[in-house]
Amino acid sequence: HNHLYPQGHPYQHTTIGTHEDLTAATLGDVKGFFRQHYVASNAIVTIVGDIAPPAALQLVKRYFGGIERGTRTPKPTFAAPQNAAKHIVEKDDVKLPRVHLAFHSPAFLEPGDAEMDILATVLASGKTSRLYKPLVYDKKIAKDVSAYQASRALGSMFVVQATAAPGVTAEVLHKELDAALRKALATPPTEDEMVRAVNGWRKSFYGRVESVLSRAQMLSTYQHLVGRADFLADDLARYTALTPAAVARAAKAHVTPDA
Repeated sequence: HNHLYPQGHPYQHTTIGTHEDLTAATLGDVKGFFRQHYVASNAIVTIVGDIAPPAALQLVKRYFGGIERGTRTPKPTFAAPQNAAKHIVEKDDVKLPRVHLAFHSPAFLEPGDAEMDILATVLASGKTSRLYKPLVYDKKIAKDVSAYQASRALGSMFVVQATAAPGVTAEVLHKELDAALRKALATPPTEDEMVRAVNGWRKSFYGRVESVLSRAQMLSTYQHLVGRADFLADDLARYTALTPAAVARAAKAHVTPDA
């Protein structure tokens, strides 16, 4: 986070803060924070399950009715971060080195967000995927490889990462991963890759509505970000309507290996 985002950006540090932040906070700081943010205007209550709505509403009023309405915390303003060449080495007590390639990408639910999810699947999901096959199966340079779009409300990051096979240095892995990524991005996804990727996302949507807790989280997120809880069909349509060309355009716009 602190390498991807500039000072002053809400994502420049982890939300939990640092040990130094926590030890420097006074009781007044903590109380002021709670007074400002822990108010009803910043909360969504989502109840899922075999309920009688009138009885549930009475319980909501009973347990939450006394919470102060307060003022909705405004969405923060910030300068949009730019993809820029930056090379960071961090040493730790690990058996095998790992290389992460991180790029700024569209925010959750914004145009391009679903495309990046599909791109991640095409690149690294399954043994025949565009990065797994050359790096793990063919050359045995990497022990594993993965890609994901970390979707967030104020801007996302697209990450491609690989763990070196025993005896392979981080430098060699980085060179091979970079070459494989460039080759993978050179052509749009095939129809077969698209079908498999979209079907995988369709399955994940169905999986998310099975669990009561997961369903509550989905409905709450939709209400929070788009202002209506019944957004599931629209969300799924972001994936089912995609074309290979759209995914290729998003990849070209956001995944720049030199930055």
